[in-house]
Amino acid sequence: KPNEEACSVATTAQNSSEQEASNRVPLLFPGGLGISELVQAVVDLKKRKQEEEEADGGSDAEKSRPSSPQSKKARKQSANSNRGAHVRDRPEMQQNARDGQKHWGTQVRNMRKQWQEKEMFKHESFSKQVDMCARMHIKSQHECLLRQLQMAAVEGIIKPGAFAEDEKESFLGWTGFSVVHNSGAEFRKRIEDLFASTPSDKTLNNTFRRAGLVPEHSWAEAWSGIGGFVYDRVKRQQYGGQ
Repeated sequence: KPNEEACSVATTAQNSSEQEASNRVPLLFPGGLGISELVQAVVDLKKRKQEEEEADGGSDAEKSRPSSPQSKKARKQSANSNRGAHVRDRPEMQQNARDGQKHWGTQVRNMRKQWQEKEMFKHESFSKQVDMCARMHIKSQHECLLRQLQMAAVEGIIKPGAFAEDEKESFLGWTGFSVVHNSGAEFRKRIEDLFASTPSDKTLNNTFRRAGLVPEHSWAEAWSGIGGFVYDRVKRQQYGGQ
């Protein structure tokens, strides 16, 4: 009789479970998908996205990731290999470049000698400007221009503006200058004598543009002393000055 009662209890429990199962409503998501179907849809979506990214060259995160040192180095090597490409097949341009380097190398040594002979080092501002020139590894042509401006100022040919110590807001300390009245021809000749041969007006003016020293009004007025030369950082950058 106890066995009969146990079987009766088990049967009752089984019937109850079956009734609950039959009454349970399946959990559905929008679109009529069940949990298993939804999980599979997410997996398929991720897989398709990965395939699309691989076909497109990588994910957005990978594309925005900073370049590795190796890739930067490769780009730099590529840029260096293209440097000077416009003159490789033009030997006359290569020769002119070598002649120019040789000339300015000789000229800067001559200017340094004159600078010492005239004891320009006694002027503290000028010595600081020369130190700035060396620290910034300025090209020989610009060093020649700097020393010529300094000597012309001492000899009363030009009148310098206020000197500055800010390398970015001046040409080696020069914020501007003006040619003294009736000294325009002498000043122009001194600048022309820096070159191997008499430069054109364009070459002469570009020399000052690369230094960032440009006229307040016109070149004619600046050379004659009617107007002055002022420093323009933007202009210097435009003409690739150093």
